[in-house]
Amino acid sequence: MFTRENIERGVNQSLQRMKTDHLDLVQVHISPSRKELEENGTIETLKGLQREGKVRFLGMSGTIPNLADHIAMGAGTRGLDDRRRTGGGRHHHPGRCGPRGEAASQQGDRWQRWEQAGLDGLLEPEETRTEFLLRFTLSHPSMHTTIVGTMNPEHLQQNLRAYRRGPLSPEVYGEAKRRLG
Repeated sequence: MFTRENIERGVNQSLQRMKTDHLDLVQVHISPSRKELEENGTIETLKGLQREGKVRFLGMSGTIPNLADHIAMGAGTRGLDDRRRTGGGRHHHPGRCGPRGEAASQQGDRWQRWEQAGLDGLLEPEETRTEFLLRFTLSHPSMHTTIVGTMNPEHLQQNLRAYRRGPLSPEVYGEAKRRLG
C-alpha cells in the first residue's frame, strides 16, 4: 500500500489529473506502523518527491499506538476522530473502537493510560477529556496540523470550544507530559 511504486504512481496521476506541476500536500492515512513505513521507504519516497518539487508539504494522519513513532520520524499529524465519541460529559469516553474498527478487547482500554496518569486533575472546569486531548495536540511543538473528524453539530461545537481555549499553558502541557512519562 505505501510502497515507492504506489506513492509515485499516485502522485504522478494526481499531477496529471489536476493539470499542475506540484501538489500542495500529500498525506499518509491509516496510521501505518513504523516498520511498514521503513520497509517500504515511504518517508524517503515522499521526501524525494518533495525535493523534486512535485510535493510542497508532507503529512501523516497518525493515531495511537503509532503516533509517537510518526513524530520521531518527523511525520506527525494527529487525528482525533470524534465519530467514536459517545457523550459530552466531563469524563466521557470517546468510544471503544480503534481506528480500524477493532473492538476494545483488541486494543485495550484506550483510557487506561489517562486514568493511570491522573490527567482528570488537569482538566479545566467544564472541559471534557477529548477537548483536553485536542488542546494537548495543539500544544505539541512538533505538530503542525491537527485533523479532527466530527459526526454532528454538537461535536463540532465541542471542537470549536476546545480550539477557542487554545493550546494548554506550558505548565499544564509539561505536567501532562511528565505524568504520561
